[in-house]
Amino acid sequence: IEWTPERVRGINRNGEEVALLPEVVEEINYLVKVAHTNSHRAVKVIFDGELVGNVYHVFDLLQCCRSDLGQKPFGARYVELKTLLHCAPNLAHVKVVDCHVGPEEKQAFFAELKARGAEGAVFKRSDSLYVPGRPNSGGDQLKYKFWATGDFVVTQVNQKRSVAVHALDAQGNDVALGNVTVPRNYVMPKAGDVVQVRYLYAYREGSLFQPQFEGVRDDKKAAECLMTQLKYKGEGAEDEGDV
Repeated sequence: IEWTPERVRGINRNGEEVALLPEVVEEINYLVKVAHTNSHRAVKVIFDGELVGNVYHVFDLLQCCRSDLGQKPFGARYVELKTLLHCAPNLAHVKVVDCHVGPEEKQAFFAELKARGAEGAVFKRSDSLYVPGRPNSGGDQLKYKFWATGDFVVTQVNQKRSVAVHALDAQGNDVALGNVTVPRNYVMPKAGDVVQVRYLYAYREGSLFQPQFEGVRDDKKAAECLMTQLKYKGEGAEDEGDV
């Protein structure tokens, strides 16, 4: 999310502008207003985060006022992010993601995440610089997922708030992956939309086990929704109930 005195805009990973919820825009404006006085006027603030439901979870701060923070180590950027969010600690729709340091603290929180069925965790080197896009394997960041997440194409919209989804095999053929219920707090997608689905694992026959709808992906194309992204039953982590 980029804040300027003129407006607040959302930007996806492809650099495209996307719509933001009014309540998120209102709290971003309020946060910057209370954090900066007229004598220290902000000209641009850029947050990096993820919108889940109606809450924007912030995990990085790339620019604040006239300071480009991207070339500062993550540890320093996170301190500035916490300092900024501390100015408005009771926001309902903008939250800072917790950061844990040291082996004992990280292991304890990792176990807590697994116990409550979280999607996963991200490990970052505190001295790492900001790199846009997905982190390289073996680099300064590691995303560890307990659940698998995939992007699939809506084949049809069913009557009882569910959609049928499919992915493409190596030959470009549609492979049906079953139905996914759409919670009432989400707008129903349309046939042809790309949606994100969380699931425990996939059966070799193609269907997803315990799929959970997570929204429409307007930054993904149908051609990117491939069968190769699936994690199947028996591939490692499902013995412990996670993927």
